[in-house]
Amino acid sequence: MLAKLTSLLFMALLGLLLFGLLLWWLQPRLIFFPDDRLQATPTDWGLDHEEVALLTEDAVALHGWLVSAPRPRATPPRTLLFFHGNAGNVSHRGDSLRIFTDLGLEVFIIDYRGYGRSQGSSSEPGLYRDATAAWNWLTQVHGIPPEEIVIKTGKPPALPG
Repeated sequence: MLAKLTSLLFMALLGLLLFGLLLWWLQPRLIFFPDDRLQATPTDWGLDHEEVALLTEDAVALHGWLVSAPRPRATPPRTLLFFHGNAGNVSHRGDSLRIFTDLGLEVFIIDYRGYGRSQGSSSEPGLYRDATAAWNWLTQVHGIPPEEIVIKTGKPPALPG
């Protein structure tokens, strides 16, 4: 009886171990849901924008948009660095871009590696490099002072009404 119980316990632990290894191996596919087809651009939503190409420290080419506010804010923050979340791409964020630009914010939104027109494959370390490249582009190339930048991740909260 003890031998059967020990054997059953061993099989259960082995099953849990194998399940854990499977989850670890599938982790990127469970976290990242990239879409490489752009469905629209800010021009389609009536927003003025600039196409931006930037390079990460590990030489991955990223694509983004710098979307102008129709009535820019007079006081900081003036620029929003927008990381769109783990699914889709920048072309799925038209409503968010409209909300933020209507608030007077210039918006810089990028597609992470493997999303939209950006090169590479999605990974957590890659995501950190992509965020760093976006920050560096805004502050060093575009010349925005860090104190004038606000960072947004994911979807905006639902608006009432």
